[in-house]
Amino acid sequence: MTNTNTKNDSKLEEKHEPSILSLGYRRVRSHENFPRTFTDKSGTEFKARADYIPLNPSDPIIELKGHDLNSTTSVTTSRSARQRAIMQFQWKHRRLPNDKEDIYIGLKSDFNHSSTKHSIVSASMQPLDYVIVFTVWPSDKAIRDMARLGIVWCMIDALQAFLRIRKLALGGIPVTFTQYDPKGATEHMQYLYGIRHAKQRKYHITQTVH
Repeated sequence: MTNTNTKNDSKLEEKHEPSILSLGYRRVRSHENFPRTFTDKSGTEFKARADYIPLNPSDPIIELKGHDLNSTTSVTTSRSARQRAIMQFQWKHRRLPNDKEDIYIGLKSDFNHSSTKHSIVSASMQPLDYVIVFTVWPSDKAIRDMARLGIVWCMIDALQAFLRIRKLALGGIPVTFTQYDPKGATEHMQYLYGIRHAKQRKYHITQTVH
């Protein structure tokens, strides 16, 4: 399963891409899926592709999101959720959804936008090597879901700071990466501690929401 809702994604990337490229990244090409195949909890295989890869291989891979990750847990449940959403839309509006409405349905149901999908992809790598970068502050539920699944994330405005702090963590220094929502109502802390050796890498990540 590769990227869906390309119109929405392209607009998001067009707006925020310059700041990401300036930090030493390039956009992933359409044929550049991850070299491995992933498997969801039901045993269904899927392909995945990130949004940006670093020019320096020691930096993390970036997935850019302008919305909460949804809660679908497998490729099959995602397809069922999409079908239900379209049927409900048709019943309510007596027509098929237009492109904009279909994008919204996809954000809520497509496995590509699922926290479970991104946790599977992230778990295939060393922690801190895959980060979700948001352009809008996630909801409390989304933050808690990501914390439960071990997904590392940051806001687009904090990406440069995150990359610096990540280097300290990889060097074995315990660090706290704290983010505040724009309204000041939520404080999110990620405690990052990493030890990198030639043959072994270990990381510990805990997250709290206040």
